Parts: sequence; C-alpha cells; structure tokens
Amino acid sequence: MLSEVIKEDVAQLLYDIQHGNEILAESVIRKHLTTGADGKLQIVRRKDRATRSRKATQTTGRSRAELKLSARKANITKSRDPVGMKKALKKRKKTNKKRKTWGLS
Repeated sequence: MLSEVIKEDVAQLLYDIQHGNEILAESVIRKHLTTGADGKLQIVRRKDRATRSRKATQTTGRSRAELKLSARKANITKSRDPVGMKKALKKRKKTNKKRKTWGLS
C-alpha cells in the first residue's frame, strides 16, 4: 500500500519534470497515512509545510484595524456572490445528510 503511494508520487514528479512544470513545489501533494475517527488507516493528501505556510492568512501580529479591514473585504466578497453561497450551502447540507445516513458523523 505504501509502496504504491511512493510509486505514484515518483511518477507524478517525473511527469512534472519532463513537461517543465514551473510550479513543481505546489503541484507535489504528499500522501500520508493517518488513522481516521473509526481507527482505520486512511491516505491523506497534504501539501508540504512551506506551501501551506505561504498560503495561510496571517492573523498573529496584525492590528485590530487590519483584521477588521480584511474581515470587511471578505464580507463584501461574500455578499457579491449570494448565488454561489446558496449553492455551496446546499451542497454542504446534501453531503452532511449523506454522511449522517452512512453513519460517518
């Protein structure tokens, strides 16, 4: 199982190198084995730490005014796309309903 994951990662790397993929660091998604809530082993796809830290929004060390400004901007963006929000909510409700019927959550 683990050897298959490694083979897939190596194949993906070779493909990216041959095709001149410039965003190689971000395209590499490592697969980790973790135990889920039910205790079974699961393969989790995760980007590397540098990519995750680059894409994360910084909240520590920012002033209250900066935090409020970014929250205000997010609210404006959110209100500009109400149809998208409704669709996303509908999808979330649907998947949560499926999970509940399957006994996953």
